[in-house]
Amino acid sequence: MKKKEKRQFKRVESRYILNCRKIEENTCGVDAITKDISAAGILFEAPSAYEPGDILHIEMTLPGWELFRGGKAAEDEGLPEDVHSVLATVVRALKHSDGFYEVAVCFNELDDTDKRLLADYFSDRYAKFDEL
Repeated sequence: MKKKEKRQFKRVESRYILNCRKIEENTCGVDAITKDISAAGILFEAPSAYEPGDILHIEMTLPGWELFRGGKAAEDEGLPEDVHSVLATVVRALKHSDGFYEVAVCFNELDDTDKRLLADYFSDRYAKFDEL
């Protein structure tokens, strides 16, 4: 019997580069690669260890994101329009034999509008992949 999907938002396999750092650290962070992403969170591979409960500041470039921002002022954040910046909480982190960590995070402080924008963005990405 097939398990019923409990996730509110569909996940899409992805290979985006992101930068993450623990919120209490005053560093430039480390680069990581996403494995999948949704409007609720990200699964990524990182060279650094994180613990469940850690709060991360994540910045990632999403191609075409500016089309879905609905006119939000990116200049208020001091970032280019296609960079999305968010706080996220580590849900799980597993060390792999290659020394990298698989890290699952859920987004914090995203209001319903931002979640809907991200869901629309990924729905559009799905449509483009389905056409190929």
